[in-house]
Amino acid sequence: MNTRVGKTPRQLARDYYNGVLGFTEYRDLRRRLIEEITRSAPDRPDPTRPLVREVAAPAPEPREPAPPPAPPPAPASAPAHKSAAAAWLLPGVGLIVAALAIGWLLLSGEHGTPPARQLPAGQTAAGTASETPAPPPSLLNRFLAANDWKYEALAALTLSWSELQPRDQQAIRDSAAFRAFSERLRERVLEQQALQDIDKSAIRRKQNLLSLGQQMGVPGLESAPSAPAAPATSAPPVAQHVPVASKAPPPVSATPASPAPGTHAAVPVAARSPAAEPESAAAAAAGTPEAGVPAGAQKSSPAAATAPREDKAVAGVPAARQAEKAAATAVPAHTASGDACRASLANTRKPACWDRLKDGSRGPLMIVLPAGRFQMGSTREASEQPVHTVTIARPFAISAYEVSVAAYRKFCRATGLHCVFPWPAARDPAVNLSWKDAQSYVHWLSGATGATYRLPTEAEWEYAARAGSSAEYPVGDGTTLLPSDARFNASSPMPVDDRSVNVNGFHLRHIVGNVREWVQDAWYGNYQGAPADGRARNGTGSMRRVVRGGSYADDANRLRASARAGINPDTRDRQTGLRLVREISD
Repeated sequence: MNTRVGKTPRQLARDYYNGVLGFTEYRDLRRRLIEEITRSAPDRPDPTRPLVREVAAPAPEPREPAPPPAPPPAPASAPAHKSAAAAWLLPGVGLIVAALAIGWLLLSGEHGTPPARQLPAGQTAAGTASETPAPPPSLLNRFLAANDWKYEALAALTLSWSELQPRDQQAIRDSAAFRAFSERLRERVLEQQALQDIDKSAIRRKQNLLSLGQQMGVPGLESAPSAPAAPATSAPPVAQHVPVASKAPPPVSATPASPAPGTHAAVPVAARSPAAEPESAAAAAAGTPEAGVPAGAQKSSPAAATAPREDKAVAGVPAARQAEKAAATAVPAHTASGDACRASLANTRKPACWDRLKDGSRGPLMIVLPAGRFQMGSTREASEQPVHTVTIARPFAISAYEVSVAAYRKFCRATGLHCVFPWPAARDPAVNLSWKDAQSYVHWLSGATGATYRLPTEAEWEYAARAGSSAEYPVGDGTTLLPSDARFNASSPMPVDDRSVNVNGFHLRHIVGNVREWVQDAWYGNYQGAPADGRARNGTGSMRRVVRGGSYADDANRLRASARAGINPDTRDRQTGLRLVREISD
């Protein structure tokens, strides 16, 4: 109903809720409205203007006709008038109570309790609850699928991780994705560790990986190897290596009769002259090439990328790398424990590793090769026949470079030998080494690292050289040999890590050319009866031993992947050096 206030109670409440009326104004108008309703309640209202809504009067019950009543006495009219007024008073009181309830609710809202939000038509409380954010999806599944380890991707992952609630972080840590991520992160740390000597940016990349892993709680990163110390400027005392040297077989005679110029002579340490080892300080500061990764190691081997499974391997193609990686619980420390090179590295784009020697220095850089099968030999020469299938059943590691002067000098110092090389720079290949010298070196290196080092078998050497190719040459286009493919028809070798020549499909540099390399096998005139499992063919100590790969002094024919020669095991010359194999236990 309209009043002198001009509003109904509902209209006043709506105006206050919408901000049309202030609290003081609303309170005054409401009070006036209630007073007007109270004053008008005893009066008979106009039936055409209902208070709130028209209420239909109940229909009178049918009654039997009654005789006409006698005229009522005069006083009887007063109670009838009062009864009608009381009937209209009840709705007014109800209206007053309703107005008071609305006012109380509004007053409560004014003091900090907002009125309940009205849901849009058709929306229920369940629909409102659906707006609650869902738990965050697994960040690591997306990260592992993308396989992007650049700085920007690591920074985005770090930010996303920091925005998660602790319970969500813990849920991810308990997932299989986190275990897979942790293993991959530890492998990446190992890869950057191996790269950092020749690629200074690898130090920063490794630090970024460690920082991410520590923030996310990846286990095992506390034992990640730190940056290696600078190489010592002077040789370590011989006394520190006496126990190791005692394990080695007796060295070559210390007093060879009239050694030819440039030969490898073994003399007592006391006879050394300070000028006998012209190793510059700059070379020592630069480090040895064995600590770096060969150029091209940052791309995956095409042979390994397309290799079939071992049980379905075909001739000339190595078997596929194992799909299931070994579960790593910690980053292997590069110590004498021999744990640095693992079979699972063969599944990575940078399958490089190295061991630490007992004096803290680094051992040779090794490349982990997968198991595989290939066709050994050729029809070109009688000594290379018959062509036969060889299966390499287990992964193994082979040195990325030929053994350098700097690497071999560690052995000379530790065993008390004075070694003279025709090319004495630290990065030059170590030559003038007999097959027996090579055996002494690998025996000492095994004791100094705790791993098992040896010469490659002839089959392992050819498998590593071919890298899945059946072409005549293991580098270049396979049909012709260019100066950019190998060092040949020259008067001297190159440094073992010289990048002016290409690597082969397994990232091995100078696998042909530069210097020819001793292998474990005794010389046989052909492959009749040769093992099919990659084992060496051993003979008596007086038998000739096999050298492979050709040298800087040879023509291209001697650098073919299948070319082989046999020489006396006591031979020391300027063309012959060695390359290493490290056995892998897992």
